[in-house]
Amino acid sequence: MLIKIMMSNADYLNILVHLFSALVAGGAIGLERSFHGRPAGFRTHALVCLTSSLLMLVTLYQTQWMPDAAHDMIRIDPTRTAQ
Repeated sequence: MLIKIMMSNADYLNILVHLFSALVAGGAIGLERSFHGRPAGFRTHALVCLTSSLLMLVTLYQTQWMPDAAHDMIRIDPTRTAQ
């Protein structure tokens, strides 16, 4: 018997806060690098931080987003994704 887990508004807010903070952190690093004239500036660091945060969120919320999939079919380990 599969139990469907519904995401609450708090989950969506948590996701948005994580993505926004990753964008801000990556943007700050990129602005500092652009200010000093180094390659890989604002856009690059903002996109890398945003994408890595999104990938980690996918691993955390996979059971809520794919409730009908068997647990042995989808095996995403957040620690292995981070490596």
